[in-house]
Amino acid sequence: MVLTKRRKYRSQGVSATVFIVKISLVIFLVEGLIMYTLPMMPARIHMLGTSTQWFFPMLDVTVLVAFASPLVYFWVVRPYVLARQEAENWLKRKRDMFIEAQQLGQIGSWEVNEAHDGFYWSAQMHRIFDTTPQTADEALAALFQNVHPNETDEIKNKFNVFFQGSDTLDVTFRILTKDGQPKWLRAHAKSGRDGATGSSKIYGTVQDITSQKEAETAKSEFISVMSHELRTPMTSVIGGLRLVTSGAAGKLPKKARSLLDIAEKNAARLLLLVNDILDLVRMDAGKMAYELEEVNLNDILQKAITDTADFARLHQVEVAFSAVDEPLNLHGDQARLVQVMTNLLSNAIKFSPKGSTVKIEAGRDNGSLRLTIKDHGKGIAKDQQSKVFDRFTLGEASDHHATGGSGLGLTIAKAIVTAHGGEIELVSEPGQGATFGITLPAQIA
Repeated sequence: MVLTKRRKYRSQGVSATVFIVKISLVIFLVEGLIMYTLPMMPARIHMLGTSTQWFFPMLDVTVLVAFASPLVYFWVVRPYVLARQEAENWLKRKRDMFIEAQQLGQIGSWEVNEAHDGFYWSAQMHRIFDTTPQTADEALAALFQNVHPNETDEIKNKFNVFFQGSDTLDVTFRILTKDGQPKWLRAHAKSGRDGATGSSKIYGTVQDITSQKEAETAKSEFISVMSHELRTPMTSVIGGLRLVTSGAAGKLPKKARSLLDIAEKNAARLLLLVNDILDLVRMDAGKMAYELEEVNLNDILQKAITDTADFARLHQVEVAFSAVDEPLNLHGDQARLVQVMTNLLSNAIKFSPKGSTVKIEAGRDNGSLRLTIKDHGKGIAKDQQSKVFDRFTLGEASDHHATGGSGLGLTIAKAIVTAHGGEIELVSEPGQGATFGITLPAQIA
């Protein structure tokens, strides 16, 4: 690529040199003709003024033009015209490719330039919105007029924030077509300066992502149906296994009981995975339900500790809980918050070495509720810490092959905490364990 650029610049330099040489040569020849005819000009001009013998002066001029014109045309004008035509054809090809690319990708582009009150909508923008605005105000009116009624206020606010000085805009929304069908769009916009005039401008793209949204909806519906179909029989399987291992079907041989315990453990793990997938589908669809009431953070943590007690004994890890005496009340969904704490606590137990202690602390911090769960495991590498809340992120593969995990727990935990108006964070140093901290808004008395 570098060599190609060098050849391009070299060829441009050669063309410029040839052009200059041609111009110089033409000028030299024309001046030569002028010098040849100049001594004869006064006499012949005199003849032109005193007699009708004007033929020879005009012949000199004709000869001069006859010699100079072809040289100027073939050596200067014609190459310039051909080069200009080639450049225009190249620009036309690039423009056609740009238009076709926008149509294939269903991406329209637009620009508003303050210097000359310029407004531009690409052809694909007209196709997306099925309208032909002539000004920026008309375009904005067409946009807001077609936005889905459930999203109009939100989209107007986001665009107003951008127009009032925000550097970028990234928003996904729905519009209604003329036949009433919803169309999903994603808009990107940015503010900047015009390279030629230095004036301010805003520009951006709008992409029709309806097909993508329909595919995502179909996928989510399929996963939801399949997860429900899996959960029902898995619940029956786990219940049956527990009845058998409890002795309801008679005394079991030691080997059989051991195998049934393994089966029950893995069935419970599969059911947990199915539940996580269902939660993920609900999150993506915006249908995660929360039953909000006054709850005590101390009670939530105690419930999580009780639910993971057997797990802690199995891993030979102790759980130490330090709480303040006062009630830590908040407005939240107790079951969902217990789900978050259980996930964080089970992770801390799972990655802690035998004989270590997982520490839980809770209290008030500047009008909010604050809790931390600290383990003494291997810690999480710096390059992995920004990814731990991403779905299907399992961190170090070697650890998770040994301990299991779907990679969904922390994603769901973050979504639940965020829905409660809180924040979740991670602090970790390799070899010094990991500390997960959660801040939640306290209930105002």
